[in-house]
Amino acid sequence: MPTGYTSEIYHGEAVSPKEYIMKCARAFGATVSMREEPLSTEIPQFEPSSFYQNALNTELKTLDRYLNMSLEEAAVEVENQYQTKLLQHNKDVEARKHLLKRYKDTLDAVEQWSPPTKEHCDLKKFAIDQLKRSIEADCEGFSRTVVKEDPKEYLEVRIDKINENIERYKEMHQEEIDKANKRNEWVNKLKESLNDLL
Repeated sequence: MPTGYTSEIYHGEAVSPKEYIMKCARAFGATVSMREEPLSTEIPQFEPSSFYQNALNTELKTLDRYLNMSLEEAAVEVENQYQTKLLQHNKDVEARKHLLKRYKDTLDAVEQWSPPTKEHCDLKKFAIDQLKRSIEADCEGFSRTVVKEDPKEYLEVRIDKINENIERYKEMHQEEIDKANKRNEWVNKLKESLNDLL
């Protein structure tokens, strides 16, 4: 029975050893990412992903923005973020109050329920336990307060974080370049080794 790699040979189609080996190469090394593509797809020159370069460019623009931001502009941004966080916090508090009420109403009803048999008692215990766990996880311990940042500290923290991101994205982009180069080297060496095959 032929495989996807040998089906052309099986069906009597003309396939050179070079073409056959290039198809088989998809299951190995640099071309393994092409495994699911049609076997007729030619192996390309691999390019590094642009993801990290794009992220780096974005961070550089953001860094420039913060480096050129005055303390007054930072204070406005801090105030806007504070108001947004405060509004969201208040919505979260209200939502937790409503959720707690729903949980407690259900808990009260389940606690009042009389299981029909002793065999149903574990079900009642389980149902009560699930509600208590959900109350603890979803409704308790949310006493955080929203704090307005100092504009100078706000800028310093953002600039430090962006500089960390820039270094990380530079390293990751270089890794992408190195991977693409290794993949291309692997494919090029394979192609060179097949030059003498028909």
